[in-house]
Amino acid sequence: VLNYVFVSVGLTVAVVLLAVYPMAAVLGRVPLLRLARACVPAQSLAITSRSSIATLPAMMDAARSLDVPETVVAVATPLAASLVRVGAAVGQMTAVVFAAHLFGITLGLAQQLSVLLATVMTSMASPGVPGGSIIVLTPLLASAGIPAEALGIILGADAIPDMARTMANVTGAIAATVIVAPSKETA
Repeated sequence: VLNYVFVSVGLTVAVVLLAVYPMAAVLGRVPLLRLARACVPAQSLAITSRSSIATLPAMMDAARSLDVPETVVAVATPLAASLVRVGAAVGQMTAVVFAAHLFGITLGLAQQLSVLLATVMTSMASPGVPGGSIIVLTPLLASAGIPAEALGIILGADAIPDMARTMANVTGAIAATVIVAPSKETA
C-alpha cells in the first residue's frame, strides 16, 4: 500500500513538473517561476480540500494574476476545472496497475491499452469532489479483469494520492487557461 501511495504521488508530481509547467510556460508564454508562484495558493487549497471545484475561485485568481483577460478567465477556467483532469488520469492508471499487482494479474499489452483508453475517457467524467476519481475507477478495474474488491483497498489508501491528484488537476486547469488566453503581443 505504501508503494501505491509513493508511486502515485511521485508520478503525479512528476507529470506536473515535467509536462504541465513547461507546456504552460511555452504555449502560454509565461515565465516558469511566475507561473509556479501564481499556482501556489490554488495548489495549497487543492491539497487541503481535495476538491477541484472548491478551488475554482483560487484558480481564477491565479489566472488573473498571470494577466489572463477576464473574459477568458470567466469561461476557460471553469471549463478547464471540469474537464482537465491531469491527476485523475495518472492516478487511475497507477491504481489499476497497483490493483493488478495486488491480485497477481498480469496486464497484457491489449489490456494496458484498453485501460489507457478508458482512463482518458473516464478522467474527464470524474467529479471535482474529494475522492471523485475513485467513482470512475470501477469500469477501469473491470476492463483489466481486476476484481471489484480492489476498490476497497485502493479507497483505504487513497487520501494522500487524492491530494496530489487534485493539486495536479488544479495546476492543469490553470495551465489550460493560460494556454488558451490570447498572446499579450496580439491582445
